[in-house]
Amino acid sequence: MIVGFTQSYAMAIVGAAISGLGLGVFMPNTTTWLMRITPQRVRGRVFGGFTSTFFFGQFISPVVVSPALIWLDSLRNVFTAMAVVCGVLAVVLIILGKTTLQADSKL
Repeated sequence: MIVGFTQSYAMAIVGAAISGLGLGVFMPNTTTWLMRITPQRVRGRVFGGFTSTFFFGQFISPVVVSPALIWLDSLRNVFTAMAVVCGVLAVVLIILGKTTLQADSKL
């Protein structure tokens, strides 16, 4: 969100740093959670899928951003739109976490 609303290069760097910090917290916590809930016999497949999905997202990003850039007129608007999409997905996951995704709580 910071990168989408910034007016200066310095604030874009701050936004990128916050994003990097979020990813730095996300990765170890996600892998720890996956390790805890995944049976040992399928851990290789689960972590392979997780890694593949993560890197596929990095690969597909320019393919998604290019048409969005044409439609939204500027990279700033693309960053803002993606922040809104991520916020909506976060709310959906929070709701699902309280209702459907209770597998971790039974371990």
